[in-house]
Amino acid sequence: MAGSSRLWESVVHLTQGTLQIVPPGASQSGQTSAQPPLEELEFTSLQEALDAYGITEPLVPKWLPEGFESLGVTTNVDPDFIRIAETYSYDEKKIKIAIRCYNAKEALERVSVEKENGQQDEKYIRGGVEHSLAQNRAIYTASWTNGLNIVSIIGDVTEEELEQMIDSIYT
Repeated sequence: MAGSSRLWESVVHLTQGTLQIVPPGASQSGQTSAQPPLEELEFTSLQEALDAYGITEPLVPKWLPEGFESLGVTTNVDPDFIRIAETYSYDEKKIKIAIRCYNAKEALERVSVEKENGQQDEKYIRGGVEHSLAQNRAIYTASWTNGLNIVSIIGDVTEEELEQMIDSIYT
């Protein structure tokens, strides 16, 4: 009868005709009370945040130009997507990598990217993915879509450094 006391420790929920038995310390959604929701967690890297949200596509550069260090990761949850960004700094220079992870193809298809007048894109294909590279004044940018994800890199880097960052995603 020792096992029967554990049964009473469980919480039973009956909602909309569904019976749920939830272990002690867990909410109805099944998340334990000891672990906060993902949007309340702090992450030390983009890859750590992507892993926590279950995003498996290769999106994050493994290489950055020498001297750049992270200023932190931010996450924002929207009904259509999760935005995860990390900013890096070296002296007065900055690099920002932003990833929008959409929850449906329809939401992704509603996105439009505005270009500045006369801005020319260069196509750069790596890992079977087409990346658009552009320069606006001294700032280089790259943007691309992989699965339900839109990724952008913008920063005080050379075109060669930007290409090397992209290359490092797929190696």
